[in-house]
Amino acid sequence: MRNCLIAVSLLVCCMSVQVLFAQEKDNTTAQLTTQENAQKALLERLNGIQEQLKSNPSSPDLLYELTLSYAELGEIERALESMLLTLKNVSSSEGISVQHPIDFQQQDRERYAAAIKQMKLQNNEESIQLLESLKDKYPFSPEVYYNLAIMYGNEAEYVKFFENIYGGAALDRKVVEYYRITGGINVLLGNLKKAESMFGKCIEIDENYAPAYEWLGKLRLLEHKYEEGIYILKKAVTADPQDYSARLTLGRMYMELKQFDEAKKTLEEALEINKNHWEAYRTLGYLYYYMDDVDNSIKMFKEVIVLQPSTIDPLLDLARVYQKKGFNAEAIAHIKSAIKMMPNEPMLYIELADLYAANEDYPMAMESFQQALAIDDDMPVIHYRLGLVHYKMQDFTEAARELKKAIRLESEYIDAYKALYYLYRDELKDDKEAAYYAQMLQILTGNE
Repeated sequence: MRNCLIAVSLLVCCMSVQVLFAQEKDNTTAQLTTQENAQKALLERLNGIQEQLKSNPSSPDLLYELTLSYAELGEIERALESMLLTLKNVSSSEGISVQHPIDFQQQDRERYAAAIKQMKLQNNEESIQLLESLKDKYPFSPEVYYNLAIMYGNEAEYVKFFENIYGGAALDRKVVEYYRITGGINVLLGNLKKAESMFGKCIEIDENYAPAYEWLGKLRLLEHKYEEGIYILKKAVTADPQDYSARLTLGRMYMELKQFDEAKKTLEEALEINKNHWEAYRTLGYLYYYMDDVDNSIKMFKEVIVLQPSTIDPLLDLARVYQKKGFNAEAIAHIKSAIKMMPNEPMLYIELADLYAANEDYPMAMESFQQALAIDDDMPVIHYRLGLVHYKMQDFTEAARELKKAIRLESEYIDAYKALYYLYRDELKDDKEAAYYAQMLQILTGNE
């Protein structure tokens, strides 16, 4: 009898598990169906808007709807391009009494100033809360809309980013924040001359508008015009001594010129302004790394982990520093922590494999490369580096096979051709194959 009861219990348990699996499968299928339907509806909406634009190509409302559709589909570059077209065609509303911060009540002017201060300190959540409350009270303030757009842009909330730009543009485009945003969009799209023109308009409106000088400084950084960039960024710091972001960019400029003492001083000043944001710590971490001050570099990157516990970047930074110091075990531990956070990222397994290979632990390197290949078998770099590990293990046949696969996936993989040349010349003693890869190297490097 007892055995029968046990059998019945097991049967019920198995049936319950089967029911749970079936329910989970049904839920997953339902979720996929919902996502597919939503995607289909978005595409239909997009096609409908595009059809309407054929007969009315300058409609700001249609262009705006097109922008939102692209944003919801994740096509951000197209959304940015469409937003610029929208702004070109939008007209400010007539008959509305626009509300500028100078018109706010005293208490609300102070709240607006507090929002801008939090914005400068990269405290996006606090700034958004303050600005949203002000938007409820002052729904016709373009500055509130534009600064909210900047904050939502920083948070990668693109639909809200576009909504607030459009809201501000419908009220007034002749304010400094409008040109700051359109300049930033042009930078993202690679229209650097147009961007510079927009930032110039900011300075025409307000010669002490530090963000415009900072953006111009960033453009000089992109153009590798470091001396000119330093001159412009110093203007930003003079215009606003509490501008944390401008000092960060200035510190990077000094780093590019290898003026490490000036970089250190400037970045420490940025840290004094804002001790609660990760970016200054991370930049100092790189600075100390370049200065070969590994202990302080590690200290800075550990601060970043405290401030950014949910991202892998500081873990990877620390791994590189530990590797430089020869502490491969610590480096491996940090890469493994990153893998726990992002288990489907093949590059992390490649990093881990390289560390094992540097430690001459080739079996573990092989295992890590296999894990990477299980995620993506078509990455040439995995096969190339796996080939090098086989080479180190004296398994020359497998080394050649992996290196050739890397070339099949990337026909101009010079490092793979080079490795095959040395493999056939020095290890396999195959002069014909060695000559072939030598010839391919000449063709690819233009040394015929």
